[in-house]
Amino acid sequence: MKNMTGRIICTYYFKLFIAAACTLAAIAIVCGLSILKSATVHAPSGANQITVHGTIACLPWKESVEAHTMECAYGLEDAAGTYYALHDADPSSANIAAAPTGTQVTVMGIFTYDDSTNYQSIGTLEVTAISVDAR
Repeated sequence: MKNMTGRIICTYYFKLFIAAACTLAAIAIVCGLSILKSATVHAPSGANQITVHGTIACLPWKESVEAHTMECAYGLEDAAGTYYALHDADPSSANIAAAPTGTQVTVMGIFTYDDSTNYQSIGTLEVTAISVDAR
């Protein structure tokens, strides 16, 4: 009888442990989805035609990158401080060549989310049109 009571108590605690683990897993999933959703609010996903106003800039390195070189990865910084890598849809780079760093521009193009580069960028904007903003 004493052995049976021990098994019942053990089973009860095991079920309690499983229920707690499932609850914590559900909370982690909900929190993770919430964080993911808030992290991508202003970062369009997939490939989308977008228009962005900002300043042409060299993309800053991510802090996790140890070796820094002196090249300029051409990009765009919007008013919120979000960086976009720029890639010219024109093979001769005629679109982005007209706007040196520090220039206020409006860029139209196809956006593809990708934060896997060594630079602080939410993705690449393949530039189809660019216009210099009047100051």
